[in-house]
Order: sequence, then C-alpha cells, then structure tokens
Amino acid sequence: MKSKLLLMSIIMLSLSFSAFAQSEKGNAQNESKFKTVVYKSSLHCQSCVDKVQRELPYMVKGLKEVTCNLDANTISVLYNSEKTTPEAIKKSILDLGYKADDPNAKAPGCSKSCPGKCGASQQHHNCSGEHKH
Repeated sequence: MKSKLLLMSIIMLSLSFSAFAQSEKGNAQNESKFKTVVYKSSLHCQSCVDKVQRELPYMVKGLKEVTCNLDANTISVLYNSEKTTPEAIKKSILDLGYKADDPNAKAPGCSKSCPGKCGASQQHHNCSGEHKH
C-alpha cells in the first residue's frame, strides 16, 4: 500500500512540474508574439484620442493595448503578430478618419526628418492635421 501511495505521489509531482514547465514555455511564446507599432497621426483633441482608444480594438483582432499621445500626435499599438499586421492596423486608423504615417518618414519636400521636429516657424498644421512647410 505504501509503495502504491509513493508511486502515485511521484507521478502527481512529475505531472505538476510538467504542467508548470509548459505554462512557462507558453508565456515566453506569447510574449514574443506581441509587437509594437507607432503611427504619426492627426489627433486634434481628447475626443480624438478617446475615439481611437475605444474603437480601434473592436476593429482589429489581436490588439492588446492602444495608447495615444496627443502632444506627440502618435498612436502606439501593442498587437499580436499572429493575429494582425501593421498594415491592417493602419487601414483601421485611416477608416476612423485619422492619418497613420510612419513617424520616421520625411514629409514630402522636406529635407529634415519631420513629424514634429521642425521649428515652429517652419511648420504649419492645417485643420486636417497635415504637416506642411
């Protein structure tokens, strides 16, 4: 009887370690699936921020977090790369009525790496939020 009890205890213990190891492996794999993409946008006010943060996760499957920075005019998205792509996220932002540009891209005809880095006398934002020189 004692040997059966000991054998059962050993089996249960080994199963619990196996399950724990699988859980840890799964967590590491899940973390590597998530990536962040940042878009330069045309957010005007807190209502714009609220709209994007509220609606974008319903439009695109696999979004974990949507963060808008009104001062920098950016939308940062943490997403599951197995469920969506940066192009799909960009399309949805455009569908909401906002720009979704690469923040490191140069504005047409600009010699500087722009978005928000030009001097105040050089830049002008029209009512649609477009960056002009």
